[in-house]
Amino acid sequence: MLGWTYFWRCEEKIMEASCFGSVSPEIRAIFSDLDSGKQRICTLEKGAWIVHEDLKKAVCSCFSQATCALLSAGTYDKIPLKFAGWTQADFENAGIRVVSGAVVRYGAFLARNVVLMNCFVNVGAYVDSKTLIDSFTLVGACAQVGKNCHISAHVVLGGVLEPLNARPVIIEDDCFVGAHCSVVEGVRVRRGATLAMGTHLGASTKIIDRQTGQVFQGEIPEEALVVPGVYAEGEPEKGNNARANVSVQCAIIVRYGKAHQDLSLNQDLRHKE
Repeated sequence: MLGWTYFWRCEEKIMEASCFGSVSPEIRAIFSDLDSGKQRICTLEKGAWIVHEDLKKAVCSCFSQATCALLSAGTYDKIPLKFAGWTQADFENAGIRVVSGAVVRYGAFLARNVVLMNCFVNVGAYVDSKTLIDSFTLVGACAQVGKNCHISAHVVLGGVLEPLNARPVIIEDDCFVGAHCSVVEGVRVRRGATLAMGTHLGASTKIIDRQTGQVFQGEIPEEALVVPGVYAEGEPEKGNNARANVSVQCAIIVRYGKAHQDLSLNQDLRHKE
């Protein structure tokens, strides 16, 4: 089990940041717990993700209590950077690899064997072990990313602080999110799912199973291979008020199974039924 010694040592450096000078001890303690992974914004309990509103409230309160300060060259903010004052020993103890250009705010947790390319991880986020966050990717405030995930380049995982009871974006274990995808508005991507490049998901996006016709919203089923698509909405009217068909963006479940591990995505897309 990962010890907390290095978290405490780094926390002392964080708390010296002038922007945190006016923050209450209670909120500082919550930030410390979020940063170390002792607490997290969402937890999985009996198959359901529970949002801990008190923790989100603490994060929001910090913004009203903290004051902007010069944290490093070119950084003037209310929330310190996670790696402020870290030494090589601190990174070795944390067991993470961080490429130049990665920005992580204090209050985001990174488990052992996480690899960060030049990305941005916001406050309250949780990134579990053996997950890669690729270049120019945003892990938004309070977003939750599971174990053994590959989050490709230019991906947006939306953040949420308010309303307090709103569920953040959740990417469960063993998921693959292709380049230029966006997952926002609290969408849940269940274990083992694959999102093909350019898939965009919001709370109202229709997710259509092409084999059964079943429609999902706000949630990708386990081990689903999902690709971008469109569906026709409405029929053209006749007469002087004729209008063209309107195509609306959707996502299509092509098949189920660990597609990104055992089958070429391109091969699957070209499959003829």
